Amino acid sequence: MIILGFIEQMALSNDVDVRNVVSVSVMARLGDDTTVLTNDLKYLGEQTNVLSKEIEASYGRSCNLKIRETIAQ
Repeated sequence: MIILGFIEQMALSNDVDVRNVVSVSVMARLGDDTTVLTNDLKYLGEQTNVLSKEIEASYGRSCNLKIRETIAQ
């Protein structure tokens, strides 16, 4: 997906504010809906996966972390 490729490029930015936008404005919103998260995980790049995992852990969303583990296997 083109938009997720663009977001991956933002996640790779050296600018901490840009990475923060990806984490808080994009990855956190994906995790708000477990169906959306489940569907989108297969399209995330390496860095957006890292940011997604970090935001889910920081928000204490253990069910989303379990979804991530299940899909990763």
